[in-house]
Amino acid sequence: MLNEVMLNYFFGYLMFLMSLILMWKYYDHVLMVLLCIEFIVIVNLFNIYMMLMQLNMEFYLLIFMVMFVMEGILGISMVVMIIRFKGNEYLSKLNLLW
Repeated sequence: MLNEVMLNYFFGYLMFLMSLILMWKYYDHVLMVLLCIEFIVIVNLFNIYMMLMQLNMEFYLLIFMVMFVMEGILGISMVVMIIRFKGNEYLSKLNLLW
């Protein structure tokens, strides 16, 4: 049992590091950075689920899922707004001062 739990935590941290590497590789586009951030959110949700499963409190997972969905919707709407106003989504061409 303990080895399985440790393996799940190791898998979660490995996926988190892999998502950071993907974010470093695809930093040119805002949409790719947003997808990498969403992958980090999914990995964090997995880690939170593993922690809550140990405490027998899985019902709190719904609250975290609602917050993560709201964060994803906000990110997508900001990318759409950037593309409408700027015409592209390259980070090198993006001036945050507008």
